Amino acid sequence: MLLHHKPRYFPLFPLAVLLLLSCANPKADYEEVRKIQAAAEQVIGISADYDVRISECDNVIRALEGLLNKHKEGEWAAAARADLGSWQSRKAALQNEINSLIAELSGRLRLKAAEESRRKHPFSSLELIYLENQTRIKQGNNLLVKETYSVRLLTGLFGIRVMKLTTTVSGGVAMDSKKVFVDEGAQIRE
Repeated sequence: MLLHHKPRYFPLFPLAVLLLLSCANPKADYEEVRKIQAAAEQVIGISADYDVRISECDNVIRALEGLLNKHKEGEWAAAARADLGSWQSRKAALQNEINSLIAELSGRLRLKAAEESRRKHPFSSLELIYLENQTRIKQGNNLLVKETYSVRLLTGLFGIRVMKLTTTVSGGVAMDSKKVFVDEGAQIRE
């Protein structure tokens, strides 16, 4: 009866070996993360799409954070921390760049909405303009933006009269060239 009895620790042996091997080699884990970084570098180098580029930064950041959770100390952890700071910085720079381009476009669209509204009522002055709605659509390498403004004009031709308009203007950002453009014309509702 004792000959057929198997020790209980045997099924755990492969799991223990796997755990030892996975925890014992921070250099191999770091090399795997370096491969992820290299692939992300290639994608970022060829893609003009900011969402794709930021997503690649996120993937690398997650991989580096996973490595640092697994290996908190040592030379490979120090290298991973340096890489993590670099990738977080790169992601922030990309986010700032696209936000800056969108802010520039929004400023131009606001001016266009005011200009088109005054063109509709030439003897008026702008009293108030505010953004009601903004729609963003990606089309190829362009980020297209459509903004609707509520515009309040004062006319003084025959006394003071208030005109309320809804003006919709559009434009975009060419992500590959980082150029901002505003479309001609506007839709105006009184």
